[in-house]
Amino acid sequence: MKVASIFSDNMVLKSDEPIKIWGKTEPLKIVKAIIGNNAGGTEADENGNFVITLAPMKAGFGHKLTVCTEDEVITYNNVGIGEVWFFSGQSNMEWSVAQSAGAEDALLKCRNEKLRLFKAPSETADEPLEFYPDNISWQESDIDTVKDFSAIAYYFGEELLKDMDVPVGVIMCCKGGSKICEWMSREAAEKSPWVEKDEFAAEHKSKLFNAMMAPIIPFNITGFCWYQGESNVAQTNHNQYIDDQPLFINDIREKWGKDFPFYYVQLHAGVNDTPFMKLACFKDAQSTTLRKVKNTAMAVAHDLGEPYNIHFSRKKDCAFRLAQIAKAKVYGMDVVYQGPCFKEWHTEGRTAYIKLANVDSQLIVSGMQITGLQLAADRDGHGHLKFIDCPGELIEADTIKAVYPESKTPVAVRYSFGNFPKWSVFNKEGFPLAPFRTDNEHYYKNRDGSEMAEIEVIQNISF
Repeated sequence: MKVASIFSDNMVLKSDEPIKIWGKTEPLKIVKAIIGNNAGGTEADENGNFVITLAPMKAGFGHKLTVCTEDEVITYNNVGIGEVWFFSGQSNMEWSVAQSAGAEDALLKCRNEKLRLFKAPSETADEPLEFYPDNISWQESDIDTVKDFSAIAYYFGEELLKDMDVPVGVIMCCKGGSKICEWMSREAAEKSPWVEKDEFAAEHKSKLFNAMMAPIIPFNITGFCWYQGESNVAQTNHNQYIDDQPLFINDIREKWGKDFPFYYVQLHAGVNDTPFMKLACFKDAQSTTLRKVKNTAMAVAHDLGEPYNIHFSRKKDCAFRLAQIAKAKVYGMDVVYQGPCFKEWHTEGRTAYIKLANVDSQLIVSGMQITGLQLAADRDGHGHLKFIDCPGELIEADTIKAVYPESKTPVAVRYSFGNFPKWSVFNKEGFPLAPFRTDNEHYYKNRDGSEMAEIEVIQNISF
């Protein structure tokens, strides 16, 4: 008998929801599972596959799970029942605690038996795998297990445990340099209007899903956190991501059989030295998921970036923003979980008035005036709007004023829009004003030289 690789000593099973246990044994053999007084069983099918569903259990520590047949017994010890979060994406999600800011202090304090870590092997496969290698297992949080673990996943779990006394499990399933097509299942990739048009995607689609994600499904999780996109920034048409990220989300939810929360990180500033405005336009593409897919939220992270450094070091701050979303939206805690965002704007002559949403918390301007604002009233020789830096001031709790330097009426406004733009507005909890623009300009052409379709722009990214 072989039980799915996600089951091991020290694991965390999701509380208050049915517990699924699956694996493989001899065809038609009876398999039973027991946790305390919670027991269930089933008969394996003709191929030897079995799935046992146990009744929901309340959060707690120190359980033992036994899976057995008439002639074989497998026992898992130190099992927690609590919260389980899944973390996936590319290198910034993979970036370890040891590589991040504050590592020395974090590693000295990381011993915590309530926090359990699981790290999926970094592999590829042409077809979905049933099992991981046998040496994969859950581990309690300590210096040896944490140092090479995802910093965002670790700090997220640590943040949750500040406000709850239950086991927390975090699953790391990441691959540096990966594109979204590699994480999409074959079924999702076949629905994409873009995958077969892209040579890389056609060749590499689904390979990370098959090897790293498929063996975990349908292990019950509370929610899914995603930090991916750096490798997709340079693609010719960012409308591709507008289609593919929602396809990815809906597909993994269908495969898990659960509409779990999906929280993702908008790419930080300075992700790479891309030409024109590719990074800025890509972040627009990421934002559109908020209104295309229910139960999603986006952590804004442009202010965490470092010039021309794809791997910023402030991973704890990024994890805090994701965890605050979870605290508010999953656990019902009364916390601030997002910064201000654009609501609307109007002009009076050459003066622009920009009204913000999500300003329940006091706004703070870094510096003497608001930087990062740009206004446009003219077009350049290529027909594109010509934006000029226009410092602003906070004239009301939710209103910014900026004046165009010439006697012309602005037709568009932007804030913190660019590959490495300026930024200056936060709420008192440290959440930044989200980048925005009111235009839908694009700055590059398709590979065949034709003009690219205008990218869909989302203006109010509250969630």
